[in-house]
Amino acid sequence: MKNVIGHNHIRDYFSGIVKRKSLHHAYVFSGPPSVGKKTFAMALIRSMFCTDANSFTACKKCASCIATHQNNHPDIYFVEREKDESSEKLAKNITIDQITFIQKFLQKSAFGNSYKILLVNDADYLSQKAANALLKTLEEPNKNTIIIIIATEASRLPQTVLSRCQHIPFLAVSDDEIYDHLISLGCDRDNARIFSRISSGRPGIAIELFQNPDIFKKLSDDIQVFLGAFSGSDHEKIRFASEVAKRQDLLTHEYSRIGLLDIWMLVLRDMLLEMSSNSHLKTTKNETSLYSAEVPYEKIVQSILALKEVKNQVGRNTQAKIALENFFIQYSV
Repeated sequence: MKNVIGHNHIRDYFSGIVKRKSLHHAYVFSGPPSVGKKTFAMALIRSMFCTDANSFTACKKCASCIATHQNNHPDIYFVEREKDESSEKLAKNITIDQITFIQKFLQKSAFGNSYKILLVNDADYLSQKAANALLKTLEEPNKNTIIIIIATEASRLPQTVLSRCQHIPFLAVSDDEIYDHLISLGCDRDNARIFSRISSGRPGIAIELFQNPDIFKKLSDDIQVFLGAFSGSDHEKIRFASEVAKRQDLLTHEYSRIGLLDIWMLVLRDMLLEMSSNSHLKTTKNETSLYSAEVPYEKIVQSILALKEVKNQVGRNTQAKIALENFFIQYSV
């Protein structure tokens, strides 16, 4: 499991139950995007099927490992939101048709006389009918069937589904663990420290920032525009909120899995660090220095909390324009 960063307690737990062959029939892996839920799930699945697994680490050479890596193992099935071929956009929900299809898959005997695995990704987006159909599968599990459900927020799953699964929360990974992994990938120390801080405990973001050579310019551009709107006139704030609301990258950015709202919270956090004489911990370098002296400490704290609520509202499909306008009018300077 070398590609799994952090989550050592979860790794130790599953290492024991895989060796004892005492796996539960269904799990919910929940946690922030890019924290490592799917990466861990795939490493777990590979170790379960590997014919030469050593210390809970797949060999990556046997036929099962190769098939799993190529996503064509006959006893593993993945379900997630489908992408429209013409628009390239993800569907709004996982549909009941998708769940009905996998029910037929699970009814068949395992090809290798071992486990049959279903991995449901982005389960927050199960339609009501799809969730009800999945519940039936959870209530009547077949022998040697393991279902792994991945969700950002377990609370968004129906309680009837959650109650029939073992819930495994994935928490933020420490900056040091992410930093060490980036160094092992060849990242220089300064950037590794910055990327690990920007990621807010989500290794997938740090790796993506490292692999994108244009990240600093794009980050800097977004930071400057936000700071301008944050301290601009009411008219400028409303105009900016209207323009930003049209963008598709509020939660997931066009160049990274870190969204615009995450970047804005990062800027506000750095303003607090500037005030508390901890500027050496900043990630945005000098962009916030001029503004931190002009904004009261309490105002920034309130803005961060308000921005978190805006993020929740956008995630619940609340009209982004209204949420953003309210934020800029009430909490900016």
